[in-house]
Amino acid sequence: MELRRRFPTLRMVGHYDKMVMSRGEEAIRGEFERLAPLMKTGGFIPALEGLDRRMWAGSRFRFHSDLKAGQPAERKSVVKNVTRKRGRSGELGFVLVEHAISQSGRRVLTEEHDIVYKPAPTSAATAASINEGLKPPEKRAQWSETVRPNPVLLFRYSALTFNSHRIHYDRDFSREAFGFPGLAVHGPLIATLLIELVRKNLPCARISEYVFRAQGPIFDFQEFKVESCRENDQVYLWAVNPDGFEAMTAQAKLETE
Repeated sequence: MELRRRFPTLRMVGHYDKMVMSRGEEAIRGEFERLAPLMKTGGFIPALEGLDRRMWAGSRFRFHSDLKAGQPAERKSVVKNVTRKRGRSGELGFVLVEHAISQSGRRVLTEEHDIVYKPAPTSAATAASINEGLKPPEKRAQWSETVRPNPVLLFRYSALTFNSHRIHYDRDFSREAFGFPGLAVHGPLIATLLIELVRKNLPCARISEYVFRAQGPIFDFQEFKVESCRENDQVYLWAVNPDGFEAMTAQAKLETE
């Protein structure tokens, strides 16, 4: 906190002591509580040593009112939680960040952003190995579109969102650092294409909440589908990889009069 007091606008990454992991849950909570005051000031992202492969796991949006074009907006981001879990691929770290966007002192949008940290891959991933942890859609599609990604699309989306993660534009890095067979399609890009189905097919609808979660990666050489169906005030959405498995699931809640 002394460093934060001296440099209030300094952006920091790291500082989480992984050595406490072997001392049990109480020690892990204590380390998190040590960092909590710093997290609440903003401008800090905890890095989990040994789990440095960062990816977007999902988000939850709540739309409180309209975000108005041409007017200044303020975004405040706070790290809310840091946890470690064991998944199919081994130990994982999760960081929950809350983003609050306001205009004229009034909150218009809240996002809870889940970031997953993974260890270095022990072997190269293949489409078959990725599909082992996925399942086909449970619902029948009411609306469906085919998407054909390419490196230019991924580069443009990276530029648009100020995303410098090299897995989206550096093929060698994606293969060597993540074990991926190609460039990874951005999770938020897939989520954007999904919610576009709502806009195109329900142009007068207003969305009050939107949730999406990545299930598995899609790569630049894979043609995929974005699909959805409506049930009352809920729209269920999913992205299907070339083998027919869900790579992302999402749900939008519509405002009702």
